[in-house]
Amino acid sequence: MLPQDWPYGAHPNPLWSDGLQGQTNQTFPLKANQELFLLRINSLYSSALDLNRQTETYLLVSSSSAELYAPLVYSAPAYQYQVTRFVKRTLEWK
Repeated sequence: MLPQDWPYGAHPNPLWSDGLQGQTNQTFPLKANQELFLLRINSLYSSALDLNRQTETYLLVSSSSAELYAPLVYSAPAYQYQVTRFVKRTLEWK
């Protein structure tokens, strides 16, 4: 649940276009010290969906130097949620 004074409004989230909210997780923007982050709350059904959050986190950390994903800032010890930096992406097809 978002706080009453949350500056970004309710879902759907105004920071990105419709269709980017996942079907498994919930994602919300955070702003701290003029930086944007994304809070992803993992699905309660991760295990039932055979999603290995521990392996996912390991891969995010291991591949961070390749810059394939938004940089991981924090992952909860039991993998219930994670925080990543917000990366505005543009696609250029060559």
